[in-house]
Amino acid sequence: MSDADQPPPPGEREEPEGTPPPPGGYTTPPPPGGYTTPPPPGGYTTPPPPGGYTTPPPGGFGPPPATPYQPGGAGPIGPAGTNLADPGKRILALLLDGVLLLVVVALPLAVFLNGPAGGVAGATLDAGSLVAGLVSTVLYFLYYALLIGLRGQTVGGMVMKIRVIDQDGPPATVEHGVKRSAWVLLGLVPCVGGLAQLVLVIWGLVNLFNDPLRQTPWDKFGRTVVVDA
Repeated sequence: MSDADQPPPPGEREEPEGTPPPPGGYTTPPPPGGYTTPPPPGGYTTPPPPGGYTTPPPGGFGPPPATPYQPGGAGPIGPAGTNLADPGKRILALLLDGVLLLVVVALPLAVFLNGPAGGVAGATLDAGSLVAGLVSTVLYFLYYALLIGLRGQTVGGMVMKIRVIDQDGPPATVEHGVKRSAWVLLGLVPCVGGLAQLVLVIWGLVNLFNDPLRQTPWDKFGRTVVVDA
């Protein structure tokens, strides 16, 4: 047998024509630039997220942020284009009303019930104080409910030139006055009534400076706001 008829040694076998290239090989070089597929029209390689928004829309949604309190500056705008009353004015009006009721109602009533010989009914000091407290609480409630319901202003509000209106803009009604003043009746509840009133007052003071409409808890319950008169 001649050398031409002998099989090639292992590893040198000739592959027949048409045999595919080994795995990993290229049959056609990539086009210039390295791209095998052109990008889609518009130049986006990744579609935008569902909904089409990549950033939140201007303004966003939800309740308006609280307006920082600026002493001496104009207050934020309330219903019907009115200015919300300054927190300082509201606090002074509340103090004026408190002093007025103390002088006109609470002290005379306490003296009347606890005067010489135990008062007009011969009541003891403790009983007279209890009756004075109960009657004073009811008179306080009627004072706030009727003046706010009929005029939109207590005496303190008149002095400070502020008034109470419906949170949607119309004038306050007797219903507003009754609901808004209901927290005063907590004073009739033994033991815990005074504590509940104190919590509401503290909560109200916080809301005067942080709530967007400067609504105290009694404002929210009565659906009212306090604006400049």
